Amino acid sequence: MFEVKNKIYHNKFLEQALVNFNDTTVTDFWIGANDLEFPSRWAWLDGTIFEFKDWDKGQPQNTSGTNCAAAIMKYGKWVADDCYTQKPYACMIQALTKTTHTKIASTTTSYVSKETTTLKSKTCGDWEYLDKTGFCYKFFGNSSTDHLTFWGAENKCQKFGGHLASIHSYGEAFLVGSIEIFFYYVLSKLF
Repeated sequence: MFEVKNKIYHNKFLEQALVNFNDTTVTDFWIGANDLEFPSRWAWLDGTIFEFKDWDKGQPQNTSGTNCAAAIMKYGKWVADDCYTQKPYACMIQALTKTTHTKIASTTTSYVSKETTTLKSKTCGDWEYLDKTGFCYKFFGNSSTDHLTFWGAENKCQKFGGHLASIHSYGEAFLVGSIEIFFYYVLSKLF
């Protein structure tokens, strides 16, 4: 799913969330954590270390069937939920490095030399690139008909070459938690 590492970059990410999560009944979305392999031992789907935790009060519920994590849009805390509940979700993919080569030829009569200049930039297509993480992010599920189960969402993210988002710092959690606040603020200004 997605990994958000620095709150400085939250505006572009929030704009994307606003476009995609325009259903005001949406309260949370899937992130890439679960405890299915080892009960009560949470892990990220992308294989990164599960050190940072931002569970809501009383979470995670260690009850049968609540083995997948979702982020609450209102304040970014996490809850354990039934993996078969259909929700919106956020994917993260590795940014591609685009390299441009420019050749400059000398115009002297005795020598012709070539210089190569390489310009590297990250490309994400219509996804949002976050420089601090090196990943591209995109929200999915703007209507309830697009909501997926945890594993359905992960499979969709894998089709893009990524995973459901993983969150590794308070900066990332801040970004995730700001989505609903930003969404309602913008809507209040529009209407």
